[in-house]
Amino acid sequence: MIETSMTVNNPALPPVPAIPESPSEGEDRSAFLRSLITRLGGEPGPIDQDQSQLSERLARTGAQRMVADGFLVPLLAEARENAAPEGMFAPGVGEKRFGSMLDQATADRMLESRNFPMVDALVDRLRSSFQRVAGLQTPTVEVKS
Repeated sequence: MIETSMTVNNPALPPVPAIPESPSEGEDRSAFLRSLITRLGGEPGPIDQDQSQLSERLARTGAQRMVADGFLVPLLAEARENAAPEGMFAPGVGEKRFGSMLDQATADRMLESRNFPMVDALVDRLRSSFQRVAGLQTPTVEVKS
């Protein structure tokens, strides 16, 4: 008896790192911030950075991810799809399959090399939130008269 099995040609994907749980009291908050930066695809930087520098790096990485995924990638995808030639010069299977990866890589490179006001505004908002959560900044209390 001949046994056949249907295999799908699917390349192995890299494992997705688990989402770290928030650190409990007494745990290393810097290690936690580093794991979040890595989870977002950023470089955590040198080990000797303090929590404020790490929260700045996390805010920048998070803001870049938000702008890339929510703004630049859809624009690049639409431009690529609308500019595609037809007929004999139409995009092939590979171009169709990996076009989204090209859009993501292009958006990431654009955000690394340029100064986007949208990213800077998000960094300011995220940095203050991260520092407040990490206990590095006390929340301001408005006094009403």
